[in-house]
Amino acid sequence: MTNDILIFAEQRDDTLHPSVLQIVTPARALAQKTGGKLAACVVGDPIDHAVEAIDAAGVDAIVTVSDP
Repeated sequence: MTNDILIFAEQRDDTLHPSVLQIVTPARALAQKTGGKLAACVVGDPIDHAVEAIDAAGVDAIVTVSDP
């Protein structure tokens, strides 16, 4: 069983929803407390800028799902 934390990074038109960046901090704290990593999932197309933004927020891994 893993202790990693996965957040869903909601985006629209390649822009992250503001709440996504707000959840990174408590999710990071939970991941550190459990000894896991913080991952984010970004779904949609296009998602390039959204992925850059969530990466800059400091997640450990990013999972993308895109179908152009």
